Amino acid sequence: VASKLQLWRDRSDANKLHTLLARMGFKLTEAKQKFTHMSGDLKERLPSALGELAAEFKLTDVLFDTFSKQRGYGSKISAADCVHIVSAMLFSPIGEGRTWADCFFKAYDALHVCASREEEWERLTQGTGAAPVQSAIELQKQIVDKGFELVLDKGRVRSFPAFRWTSLTVNDSASWLCQPLAIHKLSLFLMHIEREYRLRETKPMVVGVENSETGMCTVVGVGGERQDGYKEFNRFG
Repeated sequence: VASKLQLWRDRSDANKLHTLLARMGFKLTEAKQKFTHMSGDLKERLPSALGELAAEFKLTDVLFDTFSKQRGYGSKISAADCVHIVSAMLFSPIGEGRTWADCFFKAYDALHVCASREEEWERLTQGTGAAPVQSAIELQKQIVDKGFELVLDKGRVRSFPAFRWTSLTVNDSASWLCQPLAIHKLSLFLMHIEREYRLRETKPMVVGVENSETGMCTVVGVGGERQDGYKEFNRFG
């Protein structure tokens, strides 16, 4: 949505997102609330209102069919939400006694235990410490903010004949952006921006993230994807 509405170009109150909300008849004060706190009427109107304007705002792939699950009066989770929640668990920064294996088994347990035991259902939405849902939101926010920064800073994303390249430095080992899977999502977001706004040929994207604390650099390469959705083979060899 952020790439299609070109929000990195205009962060003012007159951007395309605010225009879309106004056209749908949603008050900005209501739209800024957390989804769980919105009125039931607003939630029911959202899919149909968005569907009516999707083509005009080039949001034709925002609405899609999915499954949802709810137990008793507990939280309702869609399959798409579950993917983001579990991904955030996998992306969790390591350190302070937490390893890659800990992140994996935390995500595995959340799926396995919640599927088999009723009393563990809230683990996906509440968890321990920071709620997994909030972690997923924070991860997405960091990716979008960093993507905007790289695109707006002229010359940060450089183009070569076979691929595009950018790099950044983080000074916090606990940053989400130190994790390879998070860098992969950032790479995809940058590719979407290039495709939606600059209308350039979609090339593979290479992103390097240097951790100034450890002196290590993580490099992730993502293959190109044509506008018809066909995924090209790995061109990095």
